[in-house]
Amino acid sequence: VCAAPSVIYTEQGPFPFEIYQTPTLIVFKYEYFDQVRLIFMDGRGHLPADAPHSKVGDSIGHWEGDELVIDTDHLESATLTNNGLDHSDNVHLVERYKLAPDGKTLMATQWFEDPDTLENNGARFIQWRKFPGQHVYPYDCDPSLATEYQQVQSPGDSAK
Repeated sequence: VCAAPSVIYTEQGPFPFEIYQTPTLIVFKYEYFDQVRLIFMDGRGHLPADAPHSKVGDSIGHWEGDELVIDTDHLESATLTNNGLDHSDNVHLVERYKLAPDGKTLMATQWFEDPDTLENNGARFIQWRKFPGQHVYPYDCDPSLATEYQQVQSPGDSAK
């Protein structure tokens, strides 16, 4: 219950995040599991293949017009769907971010491939609406919540 996901899952969670931007670095600060992600915008390449993996990975970004494109690898194995489908540490993630014409909605697409666990590619469309005064707060995961989950039984099933 309190195992941090990778950014592939973190982004689709119902928690706010903040973005800090400079010309050479963009920082995503997620409330979910207090994750901080660095997106390097200085033209560097990815880390060597034998570099350590993490839940936020190694993210390299660039602009294509008004769209931010982020290429991420070196992600540590974690959940994709929170129901037992995990990605491996060979997953590759490409995201595209664009501000909607209303100026208050951030739209993103996620595309990911993982030949170790998926026969095809995965994709998600996600959008967030900006709310004035919304903040990112510390995330306190309570592992005792797992004890509150109960097995749902169909009518006629005996207790197991």
